[in-house]
Amino acid sequence: MSERATPMSEQSGATGHAKVAGTVCLIQAAALMAVAATYAAELLGLAGLRADDPSVASMALVLTALFAVLVAVVGVHWWRGRRWVKTPTIVWNLLLLPASITLVQANGWLIGGPIALLAVIAILAAWGSPSVDVEDVTDRP
Repeated sequence: MSERATPMSEQSGATGHAKVAGTVCLIQAAALMAVAATYAAELLGLAGLRADDPSVASMALVLTALFAVLVAVVGVHWWRGRRWVKTPTIVWNLLLLPASITLVQANGWLIGGPIALLAVIAILAAWGSPSVDVEDVTDRP
């Protein structure tokens, strides 16, 4: 097996950080799917919800569902012990930090606080996980 395809558990045994990061990513993916379901309910007029602008709601539904799937894929690959998921996890959660601040200002700590907390936990867990060891090919003749 190549270095890139070898799970973390077989390389270093350091699966604690990976499990935390993976769990946080899966929680975030589930939350995004719940938001996507809300957009779908607005579009369908379910539960008394009605979208003010169906084109905006439909685009928000597509983007939210897309990101939910992508974050879920990252979460699953954390649990499988892949190392490539470190960078997308850190980038995604760094982007969530300003979004969570905006949500705290607009909707209060009940909405923005958990998002910020999960983002910080995921960043720290990903940062603490092993990195991919890539051979330096610039020294070859």
